[in-house]
Amino acid sequence: MIPFNLVRAESLEEVLDFLDRNGPGTKIIAGGTDLLIELRGISPGEKGPGTVLDITPIDELKGIEDDGTVITIGALATHREINTSPIILEHAPLLAAACSTIGATQHRNVATIGGNVINGSPAADSVPALLAHNAAATTVAEFDQACTEISAAVPRLDASAASARVRCSCTNAMASM
Repeated sequence: MIPFNLVRAESLEEVLDFLDRNGPGTKIIAGGTDLLIELRGISPGEKGPGTVLDITPIDELKGIEDDGTVITIGALATHREINTSPIILEHAPLLAAACSTIGATQHRNVATIGGNVINGSPAADSVPALLAHNAAATTVAEFDQACTEISAAVPRLDASAASARVRCSCTNAMASM
């Protein structure tokens, strides 16, 4: 594995500020199940990320909530949290079932739904279930120097998310689904 700087963000504001200042050379890590494999695959002499930004401490990206109309799953919710959530088991059983089949137990305990979608792997087992449940992803973006706002929901997930990497500009980060 190649050397890199590890930076830990404590808030969405810190994430957006860091990405704005450091740009596309930064990789974001939460569960890390795909990123660690990617980093190990970088050959000597190849350029890897200069910085890996750890977002695991950000509580506002965690959890599963039901407001009576919409179920919100934080981007940092693990597959284990999703497949054992009473809310998901009741209202989105297909998603619970899909998340229960992802990897081994150790993998489900750390892999996040946000990473599963953003990575865009053809093996993203949660994506078909999210499509079946008509899910939409919400991103956060810095609109100007003065404030950080939650953007409008991005277009609904589509089948292309299962076959190609999802592209996000360096000043956007997935917050929830």
